[in-house]
Amino acid sequence: MATATNLPSSSFSPTPSANSTPVWNSTAWHSSKTILPWLSNSTNGSPITFLGRRRFTHASITILTIVFVLGSIGNFLVIWILGFKMKRSVVTLFFLHLSVADFILVLQIPVVIAPIAMDSHWAMGTAACKLHTYAFVVNMNASVYFLTLISLDRYAALLHPVSSLPLRRLRLARWLCLAVWLLALLLSLPPLIFRTTRWTNEGFVACYNSYGEDFDVQARWGTAMKISRFVLSFAVPYAVMIFCYSRIGARLQRIDKARRGNSLKIIVAVVVAFFVCWAPYNSMVLLRAISYVQRDHEMVRVTGTAFPIVKNLMVINSCVNPILYVFSGSRLKTQVRRSLVGAIENVFRELEQTDSGQNLRRGCTMQLRADAILRTNIGRNSSGNLEGSGDDETRVMMAQEEHV
Repeated sequence: MATATNLPSSSFSPTPSANSTPVWNSTAWHSSKTILPWLSNSTNGSPITFLGRRRFTHASITILTIVFVLGSIGNFLVIWILGFKMKRSVVTLFFLHLSVADFILVLQIPVVIAPIAMDSHWAMGTAACKLHTYAFVVNMNASVYFLTLISLDRYAALLHPVSSLPLRRLRLARWLCLAVWLLALLLSLPPLIFRTTRWTNEGFVACYNSYGEDFDVQARWGTAMKISRFVLSFAVPYAVMIFCYSRIGARLQRIDKARRGNSLKIIVAVVVAFFVCWAPYNSMVLLRAISYVQRDHEMVRVTGTAFPIVKNLMVINSCVNPILYVFSGSRLKTQVRRSLVGAIENVFRELEQTDSGQNLRRGCTMQLRADAILRTNIGRNSSGNLEGSGDDETRVMMAQEEHV
């Protein structure tokens, strides 16, 4: 059994041939099977022992099984609460679709576990290879984009509670959800097109991306795909989240420390959870792309060893989200004494109040009063009017803060 640093020089079929395509982008989660055509059997210094691989395989299966159980139960519970127990609003609709994406993603974990348990062997055929990878990437992208959409919604609701009302209608929110799913389906097409399977010289079937017989073409396409994935599935969404939550945090600084503490903790938890789960995986995707182009043996060895770990970490995010919902309420000490269903439902009721609750209606009333003041004080200078409007918006923000 070859390791990441003791690999066959090329080949895919049991009988090596000059025309065989190099498996350089296998999706096997067990990195010890990574196959790169420029590495020969003479490469030495592998840090991965057989016992180490066995232990890592068992650890990966254990972690993914736990994520499957917790993620399935947690996301199903959230879907049931938001879909059948609560009145639909903009924010709950976005969270509902996020939970659906996470739920479908964790349901595919058994398909991910199977090749790990079989020493990277893909036994389900080419069609399943294409469909599984496509579905996995679709829901992975959808999860990221719905998190981004939620960030934009929180930004609009908390910083522009009145002016954003026409844009935060339930009908428009449904169209936005449809647009997110269509975008995820479109951007995830490459695996459906390029995914295939072939035998390797090591005696197992690999499920991988094949962009052509020539390795230079394979390297260029693979690098382009990985860079595109890094930009579209991580860099841009995370930049939007950072912008939204940094502006929200800056606005909350105007509120007294005792009242803003919980809101800032929630913001930090959301941003940190996404970064911790996604940054290592996407960084490794980028490094692997660079290593293939530069044919850097050392980088190949390091990324090949770390890649399965960061993939496990990325999947964990799908089971973390329901846990964050439970612990993001402003009355946690009371919630923990209730049932889990009641705790989750209470969290989303708090979020829902920023859409249609008493505080938002109070904000509209305050805006009407501000308009009346402006009409009766036309003689005042424009800077004074703007300052007064800003104070009114700040008061609206303070009234809503406890329901973030």
